[in-house]
Amino acid sequence: MTDRIILAIATGLGLGRMPVAPGTFGSLLALPLWWAIAELAWHQQLVIVIAVVGVAIWIASRAELMLGGHDRREIVIDEVAGMLVAAVASPFTWIKVLMFFGLFRFFDALKPPPIVILSAGQARFTCLASPRKFAQHGKSGRWISDALPWTAKVADELGMIHSMYS
Repeated sequence: MTDRIILAIATGLGLGRMPVAPGTFGSLLALPLWWAIAELAWHQQLVIVIAVVGVAIWIASRAELMLGGHDRREIVIDEVAGMLVAAVASPFTWIKVLMFFGLFRFFDALKPPPIVILSAGQARFTCLASPRKFAQHGKSGRWISDALPWTAKVADELGMIHSMYS
């Protein structure tokens, strides 16, 4: 996927570049998606929302690398995914839209204790931390796990690909 497409999706087709309240405008982008899946069975909606969350995580990670910095305000794909998670398996009615949208924006702006722990501490709170220890080896300073002691001995002889994203 090209960088331009990734940034277009990450910024909610440019809504994230709004000078005021980009997260609110990004959340609005979820409404047509919610409407499109609202008539599906709940388990079908759940599969779609899980897929959207997975793609949103990947897209946001790539966009952060391109833009530099963590949790950039113009990246609003997480708002789209969050709104869909909040609304999954709920019928699309204007009362529900106002309720979900209002509550989602309120809690996103307020960030009460459970939310702030999960979002603000992402740099130090790692959900999937490695149980292994990593250290730098050889003259090149390659980071290698203690699970690979033989590889650490030949760290300078390894060819590494540094152009990939995860």
